[in-house]
Amino acid sequence: MTAILANPVPQHLEDLPRNDHLQYGVLPWRIGRQGGLRILLITDRDGNGWGVPKGWPVEGRVPFMSAALDAFEEAGIIGDIDPRPLTDYGYSRLGDDGSRLACRVTLFAMRVRGTLLHWKERGERQRRWFDASEAADRLANIELARFVRKLTAHPQPLTDASGRLAIAGGA
Repeated sequence: MTAILANPVPQHLEDLPRNDHLQYGVLPWRIGRQGGLRILLITDRDGNGWGVPKGWPVEGRVPFMSAALDAFEEAGIIGDIDPRPLTDYGYSRLGDDGSRLACRVTLFAMRVRGTLLHWKERGERQRRWFDASEAADRLANIELARFVRKLTAHPQPLTDASGRLAIAGGA
């Protein structure tokens, strides 16, 4: 897993670079009918860019459960989430006061087991499955797109507890 990890993942808020705001997210994936890796992307609220479900830490929840909750609310998905961080990436967003916030997202792999027909942010976002290389092309965040391209070629981070590739039918 460490060979593909883009950056060290901050373990605590105090480990973040100054002015960075920590978020948690998921990389939702499944195996398609033809056996290839598929990635689920969602649009941002204004519909201009594709990304992955992410959000702020939820008090009292471990990081991967905060990420799973955001995936449920933003994309209407449920599945098996790996508690080990997959990677992290940075982006900039507008704060409530109009200032730019530097954010760092710790990403967890989620093998999607089901999608809901009705979910909290259904009216605000679209969701769509892409093959992994097309997902990388659609992602608005360059750093995340680069990681997905590496993952397409080397899917080792998507392994089960025994080390078997989950995308090869293991988990």
